[in-house]
Amino acid sequence: MDKGPNQDWTTIWSMLPSDAQANLVNPAAKAIGDGIGGLFTWIFHKPIEYLAVENAKVESLKHMTAEKLSKIPQDKMTMDKRGLMIKALEDSKYSLDSKLMREYFSTLLAKSANKDTAERISPYFSTLLSNLSPDDAKFLKLFKKHHEETPGVTFTPPYYIADGLPMGRIVYLDRNRPLQYVTGHDEADLLLNSEGKVKSYSKEIDSLIAFGLAERDYDRYDGRYIKEFEKLEELSNLDYDRKLLRGEIPNHFLITTNGDQPFNKVSFHRGMLNLTELGKSFLRIILM
Repeated sequence: MDKGPNQDWTTIWSMLPSDAQANLVNPAAKAIGDGIGGLFTWIFHKPIEYLAVENAKVESLKHMTAEKLSKIPQDKMTMDKRGLMIKALEDSKYSLDSKLMREYFSTLLAKSANKDTAERISPYFSTLLSNLSPDDAKFLKLFKKHHEETPGVTFTPPYYIADGLPMGRIVYLDRNRPLQYVTGHDEADLLLNSEGKVKSYSKEIDSLIAFGLAERDYDRYDGRYIKEFEKLEELSNLDYDRKLLRGEIPNHFLITTNGDQPFNKVSFHRGMLNLTELGKSFLRIILM
């Protein structure tokens, strides 16, 4: 039955008898404190009663929050931003199905209760979270980078938020009309995922742009990412598409036209997905 560290709290919760649930909830409520614990009760009492949200997922959020609050020094705790906490809890109601979203909301709640970070939190942050899909939320993690090991240097924390990510796209061009092109339908906005494989993230990027968190830039790119760009191009379908365009793959054809003339060149365009100032502020709270 044990599935290790990937076992979701809500699954464990559902298998426990009511008395065991109570024994787990009480310490969590104590760790959260009367102030924040009271906010949980106030916000979620009716939704739980009317089955609008699942009690187990609320308790999961509570435990995640309690764990983060327990790491805040007592002299750094504050309830001055209780309005932000109330809004975050309200906005979390319909995002609780995702474990990652619960993780993000618990981070936002804990940082709202920390004097060192509370002033950097905008009321808009919980609105942003509530509008992100689980795929959008997972994509954000690509911006979290670990510092490279440097002899004699210790980074605290050991990670940072990148201002931008290298990306690329495959485009079809007419050599005689270099400013006219079309992008491959399945090849737009290619990035390296957390496993070092190429994946298209156009849908997630569209969401971040719509929320004002990021911007595409295919006019210039950051030279620090040359190795990443080379890997993106190597792992893309560029060579295959070139062969298609030259008719070198039997029984397969690439049909794309530029008015009455076919495109006669395929190329890999380098670009950047850059965070806006809002995006940087948001991710530095949510991911760090």
